[in-house]
Amino acid sequence: MISTKGRYSIRILLDLAEHRGVGYTPIKDVAARQSISLKYVEKLMPIINFLRDRLKFNDGIIRRLCEFKEVGIKGELYSSEFNRSFDTRHSVCSIKQDENGKFDFKIDGVSHVNWFRKKMNEFREAIGIPKPRQNRSMKL
Repeated sequence: MISTKGRYSIRILLDLAEHRGVGYTPIKDVAARQSISLKYVEKLMPIINFLRDRLKFNDGIIRRLCEFKEVGIKGELYSSEFNRSFDTRHSVCSIKQDENGKFDFKIDGVSHVNWFRKKMNEFREAIGIPKPRQNRSMKL
């Protein structure tokens, strides 16, 4: 059984796929065509765009993630923050909704941002560069 959120997510994906060649598609048009709350579409679209445009996930993986299922992946994931790809062999991805109602893409149970930072720290340690210190105190 797919939840209402999952059904809405799939409808959004299908709408985007049907109108892909048209160019820019305003979020309000997607919401209107699918009779889905604009607020819900606005919350989910950044995640869908990130998965498709930055991580190059195919529509099948995105569809399963939008059904709020865990999806196993392997391959390389690109981080624009570090301008490099990181290898993953057995990672599990999911989309979770936080207490504020925002959607967060998680890899191996942590936020994708923290996952990429962890991978970068592992890379730095492997080549002998010490982990950067997070000194937030002020010097006078």
